[in-house]
Amino acid sequence: MGFILVIHPPLVKRVHEDVSVLLNAGVLERMAEGGVIFPYDAIHVDFTLQVQAA
Repeated sequence: MGFILVIHPPLVKRVHEDVSVLLNAGVLERMAEGGVIFPYDAIHVDFTLQVQAA
């Protein structure tokens, strides 16, 4: 099942950058037909957010 993502024009560059990073990391895959897919049912991410010292 797929979906269509509509992006506000000023955000297109940022989304392109994010998709490129996710493709390079193997999180997303490029389809032969030209689209991009997330080929997993789910992912688990474990990380810590910490305040940076001033």
